[in-house]
Amino acid sequence: MTWTYSDPSSSPKDAVRFLVGDTDEDDQLIQDQEIEFFLDEFNDTYLAAASTAEAIASAFAREVAHSGDGLSYSGNQLQQHYAEMAERLRFLAKRKARQGAEPYAGGISWREREKDDNDSDLITTSFRSHMHDYPGTRDSQRGGYRDPLKGEDR
Repeated sequence: MTWTYSDPSSSPKDAVRFLVGDTDEDDQLIQDQEIEFFLDEFNDTYLAAASTAEAIASAFAREVAHSGDGLSYSGNQLQQHYAEMAERLRFLAKRKARQGAEPYAGGISWREREKDDNDSDLITTSFRSHMHDYPGTRDSQRGGYRDPLKGEDR
């Protein structure tokens, strides 16, 4: 198994390593092949980083607290730190996935409605405004739309 790190912008593996803070060659937390496994599994840098942080947290959870000569060590704090990091990374992955997606309500401007009416390539819907008007009445002969705010035909 190997451990390498260079530029996080050059490879997804190095980006994951950067996100979890495993950039010190003298204090290696996880191997390249393990990160590559998560990248293959999730195909998303932030989700792979979250799973990597969980794997690191699991490793620290196995460690037993011990003290001697006035020094004490507990893996619980590190385990908690990496578990919280995994939650933050999952949140960032969700936020990143939502970027660019926003709701769209079509047909709310008169100009857009008129443009859509004249577009022969547009698929027409089964339901339309004035669909129940009786043929030959004033409303069916008017054409266009009535602007309820201005009280005028469009």
